[in-house]
Amino acid sequence: MATFLNPPLAYGLSQPTIPVMPLVGEIDGIPTAQTRGVLGQMLLNRLAPGNIYMLTGIIAGLAQWTLVAGGAGSFNSLVVTTTITAGGDIASTGGNIVADTGDIVTLVGDFVSGAGITFITNITSPVGNIILTGGNISTLNGDIVATTGNIAATIGNVSAGGNLEAGNNVYSFGDDGSGTTASTSFTNVVDTTQGAGTLTITSASANPGTNTGFLKFYVGTTPVFVPYFDTIAP
Repeated sequence: MATFLNPPLAYGLSQPTIPVMPLVGEIDGIPTAQTRGVLGQMLLNRLAPGNIYMLTGIIAGLAQWTLVAGGAGSFNSLVVTTTITAGGDIASTGGNIVADTGDIVTLVGDFVSGAGITFITNITSPVGNIILTGGNISTLNGDIVATTGNIAATIGNVSAGGNLEAGNNVYSFGDDGSGTTASTSFTNVVDTTQGAGTLTITSASANPGTNTGFLKFYVGTTPVFVPYFDTIAP
């Protein structure tokens, strides 16, 4: 059943009574499409103090209530020209999160995007993770910094026009089977097949040794194999 909120009336000059904008009303819970009111009507959720909703439209007889203060909101797009600072999570499951000028900083929670992340300056995550489940992470000028957490792209790519630096190791967990033109890439493919052929490699000392296997790389789109050793002393 729909809940109807009738606007209050006041005595007027042009007619005996005229409708006036209602004060902020109260409701137990979140207003639904059947909660009626006048455009601009605001409702305070008594069960979640601080959450205020505004009636922003009525489409096909359904009320459109928008959260204007309090808890999480739903947006088609979010464009930031200064700074977003979040103690919790910043999540985008469909569109992009774009910061043209300022930084996006997550102090505790994770930075999660199901589509893409595009920014001009910096994304900084001192504790949490930067997680991408769909598109790409792109930086035009700034840095991607994770002081403690991880930068993870489950499906998309992490692309940098400058250098990709690691304090410890850079890991490869697969092989796309093709490589990329005008690039050099490495895989996790190891070939330990040993035959009768001999490769001559000069070491820094007279210590002899036999390679343990081969590591697969790509130079452009051409697969190449580099011998590796695990017992030889240089």
